Amino acid sequence: MKISTKIILGYALLILLMVTALIYQLALMHRLQTINGNLSAMKTRETDYSLRARDITQVIEDVEKFYSLKDPDYASQVKYQMDSLSADLSQDLERLKGDTLSRDERTELQRFVLLWGDFKRSALEQEANFPVLTEEDFYKWLGRHTKPLEAQLRRVQKANQEAVNAQVEQSGKAGQKAEFVSKVAAGIAVVLSFVISIVVVRSIATSLRRLTSGARAVAEGEYSYRLDASGNDNFSQVARDFNFMVSKLDEREQVKRDYVSHVSHELKAPLAAMQETARLLMEGIPGPVNERQKRLLGLTLECGQRLSRTLVSLLDLSRIESDALDYEIERTDLREVIQSASREFEVQLAKNGRNLELDLPSESVYADCDGDRIAQIISNLIDNALKFSTAPAPIAIKAEVISGI
Repeated sequence: MKISTKIILGYALLILLMVTALIYQLALMHRLQTINGNLSAMKTRETDYSLRARDITQVIEDVEKFYSLKDPDYASQVKYQMDSLSADLSQDLERLKGDTLSRDERTELQRFVLLWGDFKRSALEQEANFPVLTEEDFYKWLGRHTKPLEAQLRRVQKANQEAVNAQVEQSGKAGQKAEFVSKVAAGIAVVLSFVISIVVVRSIATSLRRLTSGARAVAEGEYSYRLDASGNDNFSQVARDFNFMVSKLDEREQVKRDYVSHVSHELKAPLAAMQETARLLMEGIPGPVNERQKRLLGLTLECGQRLSRTLVSLLDLSRIESDALDYEIERTDLREVIQSASREFEVQLAKNGRNLELDLPSESVYADCDGDRIAQIISNLIDNALKFSTAPAPIAIKAEVISGI
């Protein structure tokens, strides 16, 4: 999976979680609004019930005044008040008709309306008897109707209060649930973000470590190194490009090694012929030569041998790069190796007006080593001294035997 795809999927999950949480929060807000609306309606009914209690008290007082004063105007007023109160109670019942949250309140209000209807009918029936009723009988009759009304009205108010408390409790639970869901969503979002970050970072870090290891291996000359490019993500594409680059470098390196090897082999034949010619001239086979000529021919032969060793070094370089270098270890006189390597530079030293001072042991010093490699090292040191030191500073080579090594 591509890195960009992983990141997009991770953010998509986070966005989905946020949208889900938002939708849930909106649903809870709608529910809280509904609860608040119900509470407002219930509080309004609570106020209405208080007004109904006041109106009932007023009706009872007017009935008492009508009984005491026997004034017909009070009779009309009482009838008007009873009709108004009956209409208000009918409206209250109608409002509660479709309210499923206040069934107990509706039931209690229906009972109250029935009791009120009984009181109203009884009052109208007893209106003509008021003048002949004794005060004791009147208040017995009045108490027989008003006390149940007052008790039932208290039950209506109690049912209303219980419905209000139930809605308040639901509102509190909804708020707590919203808080809990918000915390859970936030926790899940944090954990999910952490997991996504770890997955993405580990994926990138692992691929980068492999790429870094491959780059170091190639820098060290390991052109056979290949990265795993079996995936289909961005780093797999980089790995394929890296492997293609390494294969091209390997091809060029092989061409270079083949070229060096070919040139070295091509030069060895004419150089061997030159050395053999110099050797024949030194032996006087074509004709006699004097000592000076022999010395010059000897230097020519040594230089040819040095050039041969240089060609061998080129071949050795190819072998080193391909891990195929072999050493010829044998018992070698190091004193003779140093002297032989120094003689190759006699002409060059004389031409530059330089002196080569050798401080060597008086006796031969033997060691198990590759004499040609040691001679190459000595020749390189003398050559560097000639290149990087100024005349007339002498060039000195000192060798000594260190015991215990």
